[in-house]
Amino acid sequence: MQITLSMLESAINYWRQQQPAQGEALCRPASLLAKPYALMIYQHQADVALSSMDADTQQAFEIAWQAIQKAPAATVATSHP
Repeated sequence: MQITLSMLESAINYWRQQQPAQGEALCRPASLLAKPYALMIYQHQADVALSSMDADTQQAFEIAWQAIQKAPAATVATSHP
C-alpha cells in the first residue's frame, strides 16, 4: 500500500485527538508517524510504501487509517486544533 503525505497527516492528527500531547511531546503513535512524514517532505516524495516502515509505525498507521475510514468525515480533523 502506498501512503500519501495527506494520509500520514490524517493518521498523525487521529492520534493527536486520541492521545493529546503532554507538554510539547507527541504521543508515541503520532511520533512514530512523524518521522516518515518529515522524510517525505524533506525528500519531496509524493508517497511512500507502508512496507518500508518499521512494524510499530505500520501498526500506528493501520490502526489510525482503519478508524479514519470508519468515522464520519467531521469526526476526524485533518489539521491540528
